[in-house]
Amino acid sequence: MKKFALLILLAVSFITIADDNISMIEKLSEYFHTDGKQYESFFYAIQDAIQSENKKALAKLNLYPIRVNFNEGTVYYNDENDFIENYDKIVIEDMKARVKAQKFSELFYNYAGLHIGYGDIWFSEICGDSENSDCKSIGLFIYAYNVNHVKE
Repeated sequence: MKKFALLILLAVSFITIADDNISMIEKLSEYFHTDGKQYESFFYAIQDAIQSENKKALAKLNLYPIRVNFNEGTVYYNDENDFIENYDKIVIEDMKARVKAQKFSELFYNYAGLHIGYGDIWFSEICGDSENSDCKSIGLFIYAYNVNHVKE
């Protein structure tokens, strides 16, 4: 009987999580131009890259030059190689923990895009594939990392 009750509890939990994600997908689809399902996929790509320490995969998700805010000021990294060389200064342990714990259904969003954790990583739809390109298509990119509020 206890096993059956536990199975029902688990099933209800999974249904609730799925409903929360569908609700977030619908909200994002209404708020932004890009379909909410693409935001969901992009979020999980960020989460997977950070959890697996795949620096190259994370670097490919950035809009360059990528803005990184440190306590000492803002630094712009110009390309994937520059980002990868400085990855350990940018993606610190506190940030990794918050990214791992973040649930898609609980992402914060506003006119500036979405953020993970306490604003550690900001991403949104961007017109074009670099800061100065013409708008031929809309893509999803990470456009800022905030390391300045995180104390090591």
